[in-house]
Amino acid sequence: MNNARVMGEGHISGASYGKISVMGKAFIDEPVFCERLRIMGETEVKSDIKASFVKLRGEMKIDGKADFEQARIMGVVRSEGGWRCGTLKLWGELHSSGDCYSEHITVRGVISAKGLFSADYALFKGKYPSFFEDMGGQSLRVFCPWYSRLSSGFAVTAKNIEFDDIDIDYVKADTVRGHDIKIGRHCEIGLVEYSGTLTVCDGARIERQVKLP
Repeated sequence: MNNARVMGEGHISGASYGKISVMGKAFIDEPVFCERLRIMGETEVKSDIKASFVKLRGEMKIDGKADFEQARIMGVVRSEGGWRCGTLKLWGELHSSGDCYSEHITVRGVISAKGLFSADYALFKGKYPSFFEDMGGQSLRVFCPWYSRLSSGFAVTAKNIEFDDIDIDYVKADTVRGHDIKIGRHCEIGLVEYSGTLTVCDGARIERQVKLP
């Protein structure tokens, strides 16, 4: 399997590659698959892209669908056509105009999704604010480490949050729904619906809570 490398500025043709390396500026306008994708600079992808491992230090704009098995993002990604990543570690920024799915995601940076954000396991170590319409999945944990300070009032702001197990702080949401839920003292929630247990810390602001059958 061939490799592709861009030093400076260049174009990468649609094909299957072992490794794609970009140090500079690259343009991709056809579907691409690679085992490893490493970017230091700027890459614009006009089509679908699929990779087993991605490491980004720079900027990447994807007009098509992104399908990655593992990714470490320390730069900025703008995804227009939908985002899927098995295991994602995010120190930078991810902005998705479509749906966004990860099996396991750890967020130390910023993420926003205009479509559905879903994850089997989502961990937000809040220092910067993330924004969502709808969030759903199995397990959600949001907190701000004691040694860190938020750049704004909330680590996560969303309209609707629905996970099986929820343990959150520094979250503002219209609705939070789940089985076992713990609400930290820095949260502002409109409606909490739970079917298992609900723990609310002193100081949390909840307008209404409902125990589901």
